[in-house]
Amino acid sequence: MLEISHKESHKMKMSQNGENPITCVALFLFNTEGKLFVMERLYNTGLLDDTKTIHCIPGGKIDWLETAHKAVVRETREEIGIDISCENVEFTGQYTNDRWPHINTHCVTLYFKCNLTREIEPILKESDKHKNGKWISVDEVPELFCACHKLLPMI
Repeated sequence: MLEISHKESHKMKMSQNGENPITCVALFLFNTEGKLFVMERLYNTGLLDDTKTIHCIPGGKIDWLETAHKAVVRETREEIGIDISCENVEFTGQYTNDRWPHINTHCVTLYFKCNLTREIEPILKESDKHKNGKWISVDEVPELFCACHKLLPMI
């Protein structure tokens, strides 16, 4: 399999906006107490109105020639400063198929799960996208971006 660095991948053209769906990953990250990490999503990312708070989990686009597992590891490090390994990340078998015609975007998101084996405190690294990260009990999970909270009982 051809390997390519994250830096090199940005030089290649990505297919999107009306041609093919964007493929994304997202991570249900659980601490040693079984609590889920969520953040408030800010609205300057273009997909939501600003009438309500929406929470999200770490995730983002898969880069050109990047595997889904490597993308979720990279996105977790970029967004919340936690280094996880591909061996600790499990594909849940769940996905969402979201369409936002008003911005000409179609996104398929693959969902992964990781249970931390030691206490690590996430640090929000992208203040233009997220704020107020916190660990919450699974039965207290609010509405999440892309309605992925509905997937929790299946993982």
